[in-house]
Amino acid sequence: LEEAESLAELENDINTYVNRMQAEFITGETPFSEWDQYVDQIEKIGLDEYLKIYKDGYERFAAN
Repeated sequence: LEEAESLAELENDINTYVNRMQAEFITGETPFSEWDQYVDQIEKIGLDEYLKIYKDGYERFAAN
């Protein structure tokens, strides 16, 4: 349950940021020269934790 709550929160935060930045990159509001800052921000939001939760869940599933 704790993992599901963390996953939902992280997924919401990451998706919100990615969708906003996707629009900004497409419209030119944010130049692609800022791509590295974009990636850094996703990592700060919690991408590693998000991926770890998915990986751990998959490993538990595969072990059954």
